[in-house]
Amino acid sequence: MVTDTIFESTLNVFIEGLENYDENGFRRQDSPNSWSLAQLYAHIIIDTNWYFDQLESCFGNVLNLDKSMEDKAKKNAASK
Repeated sequence: MVTDTIFESTLNVFIEGLENYDENGFRRQDSPNSWSLAQLYAHIIIDTNWYFDQLESCFGNVLNLDKSMEDKAKKNAASK
């Protein structure tokens, strides 16, 4: 399970990694088909915000509280 401490630790690794690059290095693409670090960081931020929005939506949804979990979902949850 991801805890706030693990999330914060991971976030700090990403932030500290930025200190190794100047702006040109951060925006440089090794090839036209590769991402720059700036694009990678933007992608991580955008996707993280999307996942948080999904979590918020799930926590606020009470439509199916009276339903039980499907067998496939139970197996998946038990394997983690």
